Amino acid sequence: MKPTYQEYKTKRILNVHKHVDGWFFDKYSAHPYVGCAFGCEFCYCRETKYLRDRAPDDFDRVIRVKVNAAELLRRELARRPVDVIACGDWQVPAERDYLLSRRMLEVVHDLGFPLFIVERSPLLTRDLDLLTDINRRAWVGVVYSISTLDPAVKRAFEPKSPGVKTRLAAMAQLAQAGILVGTALMPVLPFVCDDDAHLEEVIVATKDHGGRFVLAGGLTMSGPQAERVWRVVDRYFPQARPTYERLYAGGVPVGWGGGTASVQPRVGGSGLGEVSVNDAPHPLRLRAG
Repeated sequence: MKPTYQEYKTKRILNVHKHVDGWFFDKYSAHPYVGCAFGCEFCYCRETKYLRDRAPDDFDRVIRVKVNAAELLRRELARRPVDVIACGDWQVPAERDYLLSRRMLEVVHDLGFPLFIVERSPLLTRDLDLLTDINRRAWVGVVYSISTLDPAVKRAFEPKSPGVKTRLAAMAQLAQAGILVGTALMPVLPFVCDDDAHLEEVIVATKDHGGRFVLAGGLTMSGPQAERVWRVVDRYFPQARPTYERLYAGGVPVGWGGGTASVQPRVGGSGLGEVSVNDAPHPLRLRAG
């Protein structure tokens, strides 16, 4: 079912972070939509602190559209020193209908800012012309979120998101255009897809599609987001319920060897020795080299 759109004019679009992000290198971020039609059950944006005044069930049903996003970005970004910006959102159908992310890319291009994008949508390749030009002028890094290649796990936790094969195909297309790409193996789901077979499958697929790094992170559980994860676990993975209860007694995983600890040993074993884990090539290092 297509989500409902709520168009509005926001007063500001640019977020200026106190510290540069350690994974994605962004000093700034700007996004044209609030909510996401993909509606992944484990998405941290479903947590109370990110929902703010929105009803939890509206997260993927009602998409708020900042119709003046590009105009504001041009005005606000022009006043800032050049640094990496995380920008855009290529979720379908919103971006296909509004083209706001493409218009924001035009701003980033015109002002000469380097860019980092975290995505699930293959629609990003629609804008390969702009991405290539930005990469030539400044720098572009793209990371595709992939938790698993297992169709059953994907259907359970993210039934409405784009197919993993389409994400990998987009990754390959970007890599062929000379753009730095990698995988956000997030969240690594404890006792669901953190075994050797699942992790190695994602790592090898990353390499085979031109990826140069893997960023791994575990599952967090909080508020409405935790409630949705529990429902999925109870329905599809009931045998994992007791383990999850012990692991997440305090809301964060305790005593679990997942995330970086699980992924790091498999990188070398999968022939990905040239690809870093939780250390994507930094734009300044790349330019210096």
